[in-house]
Amino acid sequence: MDNMIKYDLSFIIPCHNLENYIKPLLLSFHILNLNGINTEFIFVLDDCVDKTEEIIKTYMHDMDYKIVHCFKHSCGLARNIGLEMANGEYIWFVDGDDWLIYPNTVLECLSILRERKLNLIQIKFISNFFNMEFYSMVWQYIFKKDFIADIKFPAK
Repeated sequence: MDNMIKYDLSFIIPCHNLENYIKPLLLSFHILNLNGINTEFIFVLDDCVDKTEEIIKTYMHDMDYKIVHCFKHSCGLARNIGLEMANGEYIWFVDGDDWLIYPNTVLECLSILRERKLNLIQIKFISNFFNMEFYSMVWQYIFKKDFIADIKFPAK
C-alpha cells in the first residue's frame, strides 16, 4: 500500500448549488457505523453561489472533511479533482443530493472488498422519487483507488 494513503475510505462529493438538497446526505453520514474506519470526506464545490458550503461546515464540523472550490461546471471534472486529492484505499463517489440509509453499509462493503481482494463492489440503489432501481451508475460503487487511479471522468 502506498505510504501516502492514510484513510480506509474517501467519499468524493461533487456539489453545485445544493443548499436545498445536501442536508439529508450530511445527516446520513452521521448515522453510518464508521467505528474503526478511517474516512475522509472531500466536497468539491463547483461554482457554488448558494449556502452549500455553510451547510457542509455546520453538519460536518466533527468529521474529517475538505472543501475544494472549482469553477468548471462539470460533475466529471469535480470528481477528477476529488480523486486527485483522495488519500483513501477505497473511493466512493456520492452525489450531494443522495443519502445513505443503512448504517452498516460501509463496514460491510469494506469487509467484503478486503476479504475477497476485490477492486470494486456494487451497492443497490433505489430511488423513491423515480420509483425504480438504478444500475451501473458511478455512485453505486466503492472502488479500490489503485484500480481507478488513472481513470478520468469526461468534462461534460
